[in-house]
Amino acid sequence: MPDCTNTTSSKKVSVIVVNYNAAEFIEPNIRSLLNQTIRNFDLYFADSGSNDESPQIISKFKDCRLSVLLFKRNIGPVTIWNRIIQKLKTKYVMLLNVSTVVPPDFLEKMILAAERIDRKFGGATPKVLDYHPPYKPHLMVSNVHNPALSILNLLLNPFKRTIGWQLKDKICEMDCFWGGCVLLTTDMIKKLKFDNLLFNYIEELDIATRAKKLGYEFYYFPFIWATYSVGVATKTTKGYPTPLRKYLTIRNNIYVSLKNTNICQLPLWLTRILLIIIGSMIVHPKLMRYTLAGVVSAIKLLPLIYFVRTLDSEYYRHFNFSWELDSYLKPLVP
Repeated sequence: MPDCTNTTSSKKVSVIVVNYNAAEFIEPNIRSLLNQTIRNFDLYFADSGSNDESPQIISKFKDCRLSVLLFKRNIGPVTIWNRIIQKLKTKYVMLLNVSTVVPPDFLEKMILAAERIDRKFGGATPKVLDYHPPYKPHLMVSNVHNPALSILNLLLNPFKRTIGWQLKDKICEMDCFWGGCVLLTTDMIKKLKFDNLLFNYIEELDIATRAKKLGYEFYYFPFIWATYSVGVATKTTKGYPTPLRKYLTIRNNIYVSLKNTNICQLPLWLTRILLIIIGSMIVHPKLMRYTLAGVVSAIKLLPLIYFVRTLDSEYYRHFNFSWELDSYLKPLVP
């Protein structure tokens, strides 16, 4: 039984799960978390405007560690993370995708491993296995709904320490982390905040890039594992993305690249962006309209990008944006 008499100051970790129309994964996800060997933690389960039976399933769970947040519309996980994390008092925060299931000793092992890092710890991702047998490592070297881009990531990704990290068998430093299953330092997120403008794509790359400038390091823990079902968070159907997902993929890649890339890496990133755009048009011709919409939206953000890059670093760390979708794409957000 959980010990609900302990004060917040004695808790080391808070877990945040954001759900959107993934009702079939809610029960195994919550049960795996409530069954942890560490009993003293807070679990925040947020539903971002689901129109399936998700709210009904969530309401079945009664536990003093569980806090349920129901939003009337889909505002995306990034905004929800920011709202919750700013109020946390725990040292660590665990972000989990709703389709992720963890073993009973997961939180205990992640915290123990993080405590042994003698450098400025920013966050760590475990080994992530496919949700279904034969439970192969999920490589995450590319956009999951566009396998053709895997080669581009291998050849053109400036963040080489992130490529193929799931194949390694020892603790190693990474340039980024995976937001679907990651333990982060709460104070770091409070200082930097996730960029609300990104809504739900490559927010990890954005905040990791900014965090590393402040000396934070990110790690891969291969001896700790979790299972994950591909395509739930990305809303893909048989490998094909939704129009909104395609739009965000293109817009956010351009926005984050230009916002954070240094001059030396800029040609590499521009080449990669160009090939991603061309590849998207070839692989998903039916979504060409949304690919172009992403490009146009990113171009509109150029003045904002210039403003951000010229800001004083201290002010920049506390600066945040509100996410606003182009008017003709708003109907795509349920």
